[in-house]
Amino acid sequence: MKRFSFSRRLTALAALSFGLAAATAAAAADSPWTEVHGAKIRLLAVGGPPDAAGYHAAGIEVRLDEGWKTYWRYPGDSGMPPLFSFAQSENLERAEIRFPAPHRFVEGGAASIGYKGGVIFPVVVKPRDPARPVRLEFEADIGICEDICVPVNAVAALDLRPDAAPDDAAGLLIEMAERRVPKPAGTGRLALLGVDVDDRLSPPVVTARLRLASADAEHDLFVEGPTEDWFLPLPEKTGREGDVATYRFALDGLPPGASAKAAELRFTAVNGADAVEQNWRLP
Repeated sequence: MKRFSFSRRLTALAALSFGLAAATAAAAADSPWTEVHGAKIRLLAVGGPPDAAGYHAAGIEVRLDEGWKTYWRYPGDSGMPPLFSFAQSENLERAEIRFPAPHRFVEGGAASIGYKGGVIFPVVVKPRDPARPVRLEFEADIGICEDICVPVNAVAALDLRPDAAPDDAAGLLIEMAERRVPKPAGTGRLALLGVDVDDRLSPPVVTARLRLASADAEHDLFVEGPTEDWFLPLPEKTGREGDVATYRFALDGLPPGASAKAAELRFTAVNGADAVEQNWRLP
């Protein structure tokens, strides 16, 4: 399988252009697009000084070609989770990537979790010194899929200057993406009501009851294990009574030697425009 990479020369050229922008006290609100097979990728940021809590708002935008998709942090039955690194950044204390609510895709009998059309992953950027610019540089390894999956690599960089004017257009794009990031359960009506385990079956089967915020809107439920080496199957809809939907999945795909007893699972529920995350410890 051919691996597509973004040339490091382009990174150097981008760094030169950023230096010229700094000389004129102007900062770009987005990096040049990185062209990869089936998609293009860039960094964007609101710009200006950090907010009251000391953070910059940025985002990684993946714009997909027609018919292509990319994956959520847990890809499902197939695919690869995206891997992001900000190790080459300057004046960066921390960069937290947030994942908007995904969709389920069932193709060829396999179910995957991710995005089509495009997605912006919001990035919360904490500078070491809020008075100085942050040189935000990232490297991404992600799967881009049509009929087959192609692992792609991309790098991009952007200067976040506290003395620059905020970019309203970039800010709106990032804000819209942030609205799709699942909130903690308890902030609205959408929530898990209960999670039960039937140990009489092999493997045991989990039943989860989900209270919907909108009974007329589409809904879905995803589950992740306590560590990345758990490969749990996707929950399947099994029933509905009023505004309570029922999902089931087998406790299969555990790493060798692991036990589901008292394991804490992370559930992500999507119901129309609402999405929540909720941890639940199994009995």
